[in-house]
Amino acid sequence: MEHAYDEFNIEIGKRIKKLRLQKEYTREYLAECADISAKFLYEVESGKKGCSAYVLYRVAISLGVTVDYFMQDESQYMLSKSETIYRKLREEQKGKVDAFARMLYELLKVFGE
Repeated sequence: MEHAYDEFNIEIGKRIKKLRLQKEYTREYLAECADISAKFLYEVESGKKGCSAYVLYRVAISLGVTVDYFMQDESQYMLSKSETIYRKLREEQKGKVDAFARMLYELLKVFGE
């Protein structure tokens, strides 16, 4: 069982590193975005350590994908830029964005756009 867990961590780490490099993010930049240390990110990417679901979620959001991307390595799990930004917002900020979007939607209906 231990072997399967180690292999899983190695595969997740490879996928994180691959996507980080595709996006041309430094390890330090991604670590800062995900609120983890660059050393820990290195250990995850190299498969030396696993991470919690919450840390994986923060890494995924920082890379603009869902957690499923790492589990299944499918491009269909890519988030739009607006979704990525929205998910990084605090709850009170999300409320303001939602209110603005509703107002914009109503204006577009009025002007027939």
